[in-house]
Amino acid sequence: MVNSKADAELAVQMTKYPPLGSRGVGLARAQGYGEDFDAYVKSANDDTLLIVQIEHKDAVANIEEILSVPGV
Repeated sequence: MVNSKADAELAVQMTKYPPLGSRGVGLARAQGYGEDFDAYVKSANDDTLLIVQIEHKDAVANIEEILSVPGV
């Protein structure tokens, strides 16, 4: 659940590959699509969209900070 800027930053870290985040990668799976590793990571980071769902009153109160996080 994303209710704060820190929660949003963590969500980005878990969604994006380095250097934008810290998501882990399985090389065998990544290389199965005919791309080299660097191209796969770049395309995955470019094409992965992180959408946060605002459902809690704390998230509503922190909406501006949440939306200021790069990658959200």
